Amino acid sequence: MPGALTLIEHLLETGVRVAIGHTVATPEQIADAIRAGASLATHLGNGCPQMLPRHPNVIWELLAADAVFASLIVDGHHLPPATVKAMIRAKGPGRTILVTDAVAAAASGPGRYTVGDVECESDEDGRVSLPGTPYLAGSSLTLERAIANTVRFTGLTLDAVVPMASTVVVAWAVSTSLALPIAVILPFSATMVSASRIGFSIAPDSNSPILRITSLLGPVACGASWAMRLFLVVQCFRGILPAA
Repeated sequence: MPGALTLIEHLLETGVRVAIGHTVATPEQIADAIRAGASLATHLGNGCPQMLPRHPNVIWELLAADAVFASLIVDGHHLPPATVKAMIRAKGPGRTILVTDAVAAAASGPGRYTVGDVECESDEDGRVSLPGTPYLAGSSLTLERAIANTVRFTGLTLDAVVPMASTVVVAWAVSTSLALPIAVILPFSATMVSASRIGFSIAPDSNSPILRITSLLGPVACGASWAMRLFLVVQCFRGILPAA
């Protein structure tokens, strides 16, 4: 997209993190975006064409980029278990973020739901799709189930997986002690765009950064995926860290 690199650089100057998602970018375009400062692959393995060259392709490029964190939808429908295991092995738990991509069907039974003006259907297995088609339309996943699925799919311990749904997203989001706006820009649907401001402080002279959440202000427009994740981050630190 013309002007994309300039936009990435501008967003970084204002403290906004930039993610790459719903893309058919070439390896060269992805490399340019990463050099400009893009630092997250949005639900890697989804939001791209069903048919890709074996190599190179957008999945390999983002998986191999050491400067890029990867978010994954681990509901058993968006990614097969073996794919989840391989992706987390490649990225490492410290650069993997669990997300839900959840819609109104989250934590609900089978039935018809809406995503904006689009009707979707959740089946008995919790797979959410456009009615009468094989096409996914978000998920019914909740974050605690994403954690449980990741433990089952990878063989990792709960202690290794829980940070992927909490502290790893903080590590991605925070580079200074300033309050930073977080924005995930997805041209697919307005319901997938989120922007929120979280305040953190980092304890000085600490071998491993200690993060203190000082504020959570403003709406989270995308609902379940980011709201669940941010809620879990808040819950993780509440009662563990001293009050700000």
